[in-house]
Amino acid sequence: MQTLDQRVADLERVLVSTTSALLNSILSIATALNDQPGFDKNALLRELDLVKAVQIEGGSQQHYEDTISMVQERLS
Repeated sequence: MQTLDQRVADLERVLVSTTSALLNSILSIATALNDQPGFDKNALLRELDLVKAVQIEGGSQQHYEDTISMVQERLS
């Protein structure tokens, strides 16, 4: 049986891996969309601004906003 510290460490690894995989996937999608003719980049940027304004309870607002900004920068 694992100790509590070992279980927490395992959980941290899974969360970091999942978050990184999702962010990298979204950044790849943003890059691919940028290359598509007729893609309304400004509409997506406006939507991301709206999503960025959402207040995150119990999380890091700065990290949340920084992550969305990474996607916006990929589109710029």
